[in-house]
Amino acid sequence: MRASLVGLALAFGAGICNPTCAATFRVGDTSTDSCDFDTIQQAIDAAAATGGQNYIHLANSGSYSSQALSIGDQSLLIEGGYARCDSAQPGAQTDIAGDAINPVLRIQPSGSATYNVSLIRLHLHGGGTSGVFGTLGGGVYVSGNVKLHIASTRIDGNVSLDGGGIFVDTLGGTPSLQLDPGTWIAGNHATYFGGGIALNGGGNLYLSADDVHIDGNRADDAGGGIFAANAGVFVGNPDDFNMRIDVSGASVSNNVASAVGGGLYLYGPLASLQANELIVDGNSASVRGGGIAAEGAARVAMQRDYGALLPWQCPSWRECSRLSNNTVGGGAPGTLGGAISLGPGARADIAQTIIRGNLAQDGSAAYVDGATLNFEGVLVTANRSVRTLTQAGATLRTRFLNPAQAKVTIAYVTFAGNVEHVDTDLPAIDIVAQQNTQLAVYSSAFFDAVYAITAYSSYVDDCVVSGGAGSGYGTHTRLLQFTAGNFNNPDAGDYRLRNASPANDYCDASAYTARFRDLTLTPRCHDDPLKFDIFGRCDVGAYESDHIFGDGLQ
Repeated sequence: MRASLVGLALAFGAGICNPTCAATFRVGDTSTDSCDFDTIQQAIDAAAATGGQNYIHLANSGSYSSQALSIGDQSLLIEGGYARCDSAQPGAQTDIAGDAINPVLRIQPSGSATYNVSLIRLHLHGGGTSGVFGTLGGGVYVSGNVKLHIASTRIDGNVSLDGGGIFVDTLGGTPSLQLDPGTWIAGNHATYFGGGIALNGGGNLYLSADDVHIDGNRADDAGGGIFAANAGVFVGNPDDFNMRIDVSGASVSNNVASAVGGGLYLYGPLASLQANELIVDGNSASVRGGGIAAEGAARVAMQRDYGALLPWQCPSWRECSRLSNNTVGGGAPGTLGGAISLGPGARADIAQTIIRGNLAQDGSAAYVDGATLNFEGVLVTANRSVRTLTQAGATLRTRFLNPAQAKVTIAYVTFAGNVEHVDTDLPAIDIVAQQNTQLAVYSSAFFDAVYAITAYSSYVDDCVVSGGAGSGYGTHTRLLQFTAGNFNNPDAGDYRLRNASPANDYCDASAYTARFRDLTLTPRCHDDPLKFDIFGRCDVGAYESDHIFGDGLQ
């Protein structure tokens, strides 16, 4: 993608409007300030009459309450945060309060042309109406062929039927929404779907993986943070900005869904999440999918690597590809998929990601119901499930839903410290694969499970490190019975391999060739010249030993 107007504005300062802007309209208190208009809507209407891409400069000398703003067939850049209309440098966000009936801002062209609308340094709150006859989009409603960019803006405290913060509607076109650094969609509420953002039947949502937050929103049905029905959600570097190694990732955190998909809910064969460096943390649902729920043949992909062409990178200590601390119903009986729940036909490809501290009665890390799940370079740790009188609470559970079979591939994964609560915390069974599950496990470590894998059909494993893996049906090759001393400091949750670990330089790539670098972006199968290769130079588990922190003392 080419650099957006917002990107240019942030880089060069929108106060000196770039050449694409036809005219500038200044809004503030005209009685005490050198402004053109007292109200934002007056400026929007005047800009529409001018045509072209126009710029609206909002000064904090004005007061903007009870707003129900409307943008039609026009392109606009609206920037707030200026103390006065003649101020050259912006400061605090401009506060725009809604009328508690309509969206604070409605963007709804009547024609089929494509328009660009950018919002910078605004605070939109107090918009919309909830309940059965509520509005769509409490903070912002957008439809038509609109490319909406939002940066350094907070949208909070809005309510609606769907899309408490923002509603993206495919009525009259295919809109796209991009959230750039400094944007918070927080504390919004939807009666049904999408507490933070709802995409209805199409469109795309782009989140820059740097200081973008979908936080503390609530949906009374599905998608506490984000609801995407046959729509795409993309997280990464949408503007192709130059290389940085200090980005902070994007977060979908502390959102609540009363039913499904506390953080994100994806539904339909055209629905997808493609995320580089996304944190999904502390979300909750009541039934399934505390972090993410994907159903109706939706797709999920999470990883750290961008590849050579998009070299943004979050530092490893921030753990920017993570599913953590998500919960389902407090672990009550029948609750499923603490981190992620996959419904029939769905697929998830998760790499270079930490899955830690999630809770559900069953499938605390993942619940796979007639779906496909691929893990590579994943650390699955400290997740909590709950045994019932009739069923074990597994860390990863598959279910066979006729005619769909579950298919699970585990490669270069470390399972460690996952527990099942009865009266005391005991090690959980890491994988329970129901009959007819297509299960394959390669170069993976099961640190402390008494029964690492329980499968009811044949499965394949190769180069697995465990005291319990390899039992039961199937083909099991080059197994390594667990011995002490594999990891740096497991008591502190440090599961990097020690240099002396038997799992270091244990396997080769003959059964499975890694597609990604490891969790810390160390290349796979990096040979340790001081370590004898058992079957090859590839290390087992989520971490390829970097031979720097290999003595366990750091």
